[in-house]
Amino acid sequence: PTHTAAERLAHDFGGWRRLASDPPADLDPWARSHLPELCAAADRGLAALDGDTLCHVDVRADNLLLGPDGSVTVVDWPWACRGPAWLDTLLTVVNVQVYGGHDPDALLAARAVAADVDPADLTGVLAGFTGFFLDGARQPPPPGIPTVRAFQRLQGESLLPWLTHRLKP
Repeated sequence: PTHTAAERLAHDFGGWRRLASDPPADLDPWARSHLPELCAAADRGLAALDGDTLCHVDVRADNLLLGPDGSVTVVDWPWACRGPAWLDTLLTVVNVQVYGGHDPDALLAARAVAADVDPADLTGVLAGFTGFFLDGARQPPPPGIPTVRAFQRLQGESLLPWLTHRLKP
């Protein structure tokens, strides 16, 4: 792919800035009171997306096919780009967090690919995606995809507690 993850995600990671310029009435009170910090974290996340690894950038349960032998095939690659080796691992943990039942930080820490990544960079990318989901959830649905906004809301609301935990001193 010719695009980088930073190029693919630059607009998306501006979600907190869009929320700050027009905060919805139902924005989480903690998020509302930390908008400058959330914007800065997302900016750091965007800056952390350097790398030359092929990244899917939309890893989630419905883009994984399990074979009868236990193999996994990743499908639906329209956002493929070059980025850091740990990006799709983080996105897999993001999807696990959406469905709950696991400690996302423990899952991430158990992955060697993320072991040497600056935790603030991981938090920044998490902030970028959380802002993207919460901002996207308040937009009208695109033609032919009526359920995407509810799914984005679910993702944003599932990630916000994890992000809050990671940003608190």
